[in-house]
Amino acid sequence: MTSKQYKIQIVEDEEDVAEILQKLITSIGYIVVGSSTSGKDAIYIAGEMHPDLVLMDIELMGEIDGIETAKQLKSLHNIPVVFVTGFYDNNTIERAKQAEPMGYLIKPVDVRELKVTIEFAIFKHRLQLEKENLVTELTDAISNVLRNYTQSEKLVLNPHEWFR
Repeated sequence: MTSKQYKIQIVEDEEDVAEILQKLITSIGYIVVGSSTSGKDAIYIAGEMHPDLVLMDIELMGEIDGIETAKQLKSLHNIPVVFVTGFYDNNTIERAKQAEPMGYLIKPVDVRELKVTIEFAIFKHRLQLEKENLVTELTDAISNVLRNYTQSEKLVLNPHEWFR
């Protein structure tokens, strides 16, 4: 998949910053599929637009901040998040870790850092999904073997004995 196909959602409470991010994102070949200023709107847009990645500010309008919004995006839609924020104090960083972000950028954002962070975040997320699928397949296979074992009198694990 090329970068032009990646769909990015912006969650930023400052409209001028959101506009700058949108220009940067489109200038490096990504598609902006939505922008919001609150966590509640971000979750709704993500559910409708299915972005490949969300760029998330930590300070947002509304009841929930960016960290809580990122946690909900992960649990509801399994969408990766990169924080883009002006906050880099230890307390904020420790709280942000709880949301398991794919990256953390400090404003003002350099376009090269933004591009590389997006590329690696999407790459890492896709690897994570592949691993989860493999684990599911393996678990299903083991379950089938055990189910067949309980339904048969004899279990033959050696494939060379299958055709005897």
